[in-house]
Amino acid sequence: MKKTFKKLDNTVIRALTNACEIAKDWDCGFEWLTHTADYNKFPESLMVTCVFTSEEDIARVREQNIELKLHQLIAFNLSAEQIVLKNVSKHIRFVADEP
Repeated sequence: MKKTFKKLDNTVIRALTNACEIAKDWDCGFEWLTHTADYNKFPESLMVTCVFTSEEDIARVREQNIELKLHQLIAFNLSAEQIVLKNVSKHIRFVADEP
């Protein structure tokens, strides 16, 4: 990884770690998150994957508008690091940590 890309990746990690720690306290089944990006096409290529305990937790998060709150949290923490996403919902996906 190029030095500039590594620095950018560390910035993304810092922002997402902060968001993750806050979201884990929400008692909604959120467990952790991860990300992928092609830094040659950043920030358009950024994809954040939010992992929940179960599909039922994901359904509840969507029903209770916690999904929007989580999107806002991630966007806020990224923007605090000068990373702005035009449409944050296109960059976030939810998955269940079920076998």
